Amino acid sequence: MHDAAASPRVSAVIPAYNASRWIRQAILSLTTQTFSSLEIVAVDDGSTDGTRDILSDLAAADPRIRYALRPHEGISRTMNFALRMAKGEYVARLDADDIALPDRVARQVAFLDANPSVAVVGGYMIAIDANDRKHGMIRYPVADLKSSVVTSATLGHPATMFRRQFVLDLGGYRPAFDTAEDFDLWLRISEKAELANLARPVTYYRYHDDQVTSTQSRRQQACAIVARGLAKARREGRPDRVDEDFVLTEESVMTLGLDAESASRARSLLAGE
Repeated sequence: MHDAAASPRVSAVIPAYNASRWIRQAILSLTTQTFSSLEIVAVDDGSTDGTRDILSDLAAADPRIRYALRPHEGISRTMNFALRMAKGEYVARLDADDIALPDRVARQVAFLDANPSVAVVGGYMIAIDANDRKHGMIRYPVADLKSSVVTSATLGHPATMFRRQFVLDLGGYRPAFDTAEDFDLWLRISEKAELANLARPVTYYRYHDDQVTSTQSRRQQACAIVARGLAKARREGRPDRVDEDFVLTEESVMTLGLDAESASRARSLLAGE
């Protein structure tokens, strides 16, 4: 008999940094999913607020919840740790300030089961504010994603589910691209597998003043430019020199062999951080 607790099909992964305001709501949205073969993996990235206490309380009340406490190292290293900690075949990604719709996991599992060529599937997101008020739908393309991923926001990170081993085999997330780590990952996935979106909402996405898009927009833009430039280099058979220890700076961007315009734009953005 399959033991869902010992070997869940899905690991819902939440990286958390100073997320005490909303993380309880995020995790509870996963405990009430209609899909039963599920574990919840939360990794605290060195929070200094009450996040750790909340994780401890929730894990004590529900054996499906596992958590780890780590020093602050950023989103990519936190996610890579979580991927190694997870047991599931599939990973359902959720931010600590967002909310999963009740049938999200079931729908995305069914899609990946039926489409073995797809490595990651996302979906639409319903925008909400700090007070849970709805502000419309965030829609993503549902066709020709391999083309659109190069130039536009093709997948909403907290709405995605992906094949865990596939992403681990790619090397996981790359810390150099923190703030745009998902864009870099989608580009690398698209070179080896298909991407997809469900044409329906799967997640509530919360806008607030503390999120990365509000606080680190210049670095996010620079990381996206570099990720796109390296994807072009790989397509042309040129090397991608970014490894686990690479740090993206004004100086290091010049070592990557990007075209002059991309390198200049990235340097300008990094200089203005």
